[in-house]
Amino acid sequence: MHTTNKSTSSRTLRRFLATAAIGLGLGAASTSFALPPDGGCDGRARGDWSAEHGGHGSPLRELGRLHDELKLDAKQEALWKDAEQATRDARKDSRERLREEHEKTLAALDQPNADLRAIFKAHDETHADIAKRHEASRERWFAFYDSLNPNQREKARLFLRKMIDHAGHAAPDRR
Repeated sequence: MHTTNKSTSSRTLRRFLATAAIGLGLGAASTSFALPPDGGCDGRARGDWSAEHGGHGSPLRELGRLHDELKLDAKQEALWKDAEQATRDARKDSRERLREEHEKTLAALDQPNADLRAIFKAHDETHADIAKRHEASRERWFAFYDSLNPNQREKARLFLRKMIDHAGHAAPDRR
């Protein structure tokens, strides 16, 4: 007769849930730089981006400054607006999908004998769909970037480097 050790089983489940929570947290943190800090799923502000990043303006304000510095022609302006709209749409869709997934996950976990495989399979599918949407909007930005002349590309490169530095994602010192 085989008996299940409840202590071992409970410990394994706790480890699994802790690992899943850490994975979800890292996934959320990795996307936070790509999203302007005007609020989370519940619409609350996530802090003062300017104060947290050396007094610099919000990413959207900084992006507006880059836009002005680039002095775009009509074709470039159309590509900029297209990429900007795709990004807004992807962000809005992501917030809605993540909120829905969060609610479904909680409801599923509230059920006795919840099927964790099914729960996390749905989680993975949602995140894969969101990633595809963000990749599509990124491709629009690449199309915009491809339309820039060398001087404009250099300004865009320096802008991106500055934004990443201020977000705390700077590469290690290269001495």
